[in-house]
Amino acid sequence: MKVSELFYGFCNYFSSLGITAKPTPSMWKYRVYYYFDMLGRMLGYDVSTEDTFTKEDGFKNLCGKRIDMTWAKPNSRDYALALEYENTKAIDDEIEKLASTCGLRVLVMFKHNFRLTEVSKKIRSSLAKTGDQTSDFFVIILPKVFTRKKPFEKLICLLIDKEGRTKGCGKATGYVSANGVCSFQKAKWMDL
Repeated sequence: MKVSELFYGFCNYFSSLGITAKPTPSMWKYRVYYYFDMLGRMLGYDVSTEDTFTKEDGFKNLCGKRIDMTWAKPNSRDYALALEYENTKAIDDEIEKLASTCGLRVLVMFKHNFRLTEVSKKIRSSLAKTGDQTSDFFVIILPKVFTRKKPFEKLICLLIDKEGRTKGCGKATGYVSANGVCSFQKAKWMDL
């Protein structure tokens, strides 16, 4: 699956998650988990939550830490996707765990007061510690709030390569429908 397809699918399906205009942080988290869990299973992957790093993984500093969600090929520990979700500004630990995995690395986070270049720099730094990797990072930055008033906050998605360079970018406008459910419209992906 292309990352652009993952982006458009997330934007198109988002209203079906039933997130309202004033969601709790846990509502966001579990509804986003639900989406990726369901999608992984529909694509035929074995989906696991809280997969734990062991000594055999080769990262002493991560031993005992857990990845929020993984998709693995059936009867394999080869990840097709690893996902971490963070709703605070403390994303370093999540990036470090993802940098130590293979497959598409998905970091879901809320829009906070940091620059996008800061996220790329953290990813580049973490990847340098783990050695040569070929997998990309897909960063989903959710709006902090949805509102019926303009200007609407945007969903921002970045595809970042192992060098910390942005390879693709997606944006969509968040809005609240008449029934109070949050949605995205005007989704657009661009390969760079």
